[in-house]
Amino acid sequence: MGLFDKAKEFVTDPDNVAKAKEQLTDERIDGATERLKELAPDKADGAIDSLGERAKDWNGTEEPERGGAERRQAGGGRD
Repeated sequence: MGLFDKAKEFVTDPDNVAKAKEQLTDERIDGATERLKELAPDKADGAIDSLGERAKDWNGTEEPERGGAERRQAGGGRD
């Protein structure tokens, strides 16, 4: 098993996902978002804010959203 296979297994393990969701509070996401905005160029602020909002949305759901390719095929376009 290669490194990428191990990484994929780690991030898709339901126990690891549950542990991550326990740690992902809105306050922690906001803190990480602000820290990233301090480090990144100003032109990235909008994308970082969007990523933070998506992390909050993901944290509040039990089922993962449909993937981007499926969304585009369904006529949803890109985010």
